[in-house]
Amino acid sequence: MSFWQETHPLQDQYEILWKRYVPGMGESNNNTAESMRLVAGIYYQLHNNGSWFGTNNYHVKEYLKNSNISSPADGFIKNLNWEYNNLNYEEDTEDNETLDERCEIMDDIMGEVVEWVWDNLADNKDRKELSKRQRKKKAKKNKEIKLIKNAERQRKKIEKNELLRLKKLYKSKTGKRFRIKNNSNLTHIECLKNWEKSYIDSILIQ
Repeated sequence: MSFWQETHPLQDQYEILWKRYVPGMGESNNNTAESMRLVAGIYYQLHNNGSWFGTNNYHVKEYLKNSNISSPADGFIKNLNWEYNNLNYEEDTEDNETLDERCEIMDDIMGEVVEWVWDNLADNKDRKELSKRQRKKKAKKNKEIKLIKNAERQRKKIEKNELLRLKKLYKSKTGKRFRIKNNSNLTHIECLKNWEKSYIDSILIQ
């Protein structure tokens, strides 16, 4: 469950907000969207470079510099700033958490911010776009489920025909109906395939 892998439950909301409210370059003119942009910058630096701080703690500094910016990440941002100013991360790169743990923390923070920005910024146009995306995903999932079910039905049909073929072969060669042994851990078709292999091998030896 990660924005980095595009598997987060809020992935669609994030993409809709980003496309509409965050410019391709520079700052957003909306403080709510700008908070998400800066937190996303920290998120990117961590996942891409393995560091909370990126280049000279740029995104944290920009976040704190703007007194109009506030989000659920406020406490997290202030703590990062304290750590940057008071701990030597050039030498102590191990820190208290592993990179995977930091990424997990960052995904939680990013999720809170995206949810908050959506609640405060999304309008009817955004919600319609979200509904459209969700319908497409549902249709795609239903199609995948249908394909899986069809493949399973086809597999069972092939297996059934193979079982009938093996039973007929067994009866024609032994004069008896096939019966599986009570203590066998194999299925009917597995037993019959083993028998067929043994039968063919015996013919080849002769």
